[in-house]
Amino acid sequence: MFKGELYRSKSNPFRIKIVGISSVKVKVQKLTDDDLEAGGVTHFNYDDLMTRIESGEWQLDYK
Repeated sequence: MFKGELYRSKSNPFRIKIVGISSVKVKVQKLTDDDLEAGGVTHFNYDDLMTRIESGEWQLDYK
């Protein structure tokens, strides 16, 4: 997981873009699926997001 990467969720109607990473939290920008416009900013626990990526719930999006 690196700053600037875009991820698509299997269960959510939006994408997330990694904005900032610390040892505990990951700051992400929610993007609407259709036009990649900003839908807000939120934080994920670093370990929780890594688990979701490793399980395939969030997948790297190359759009």
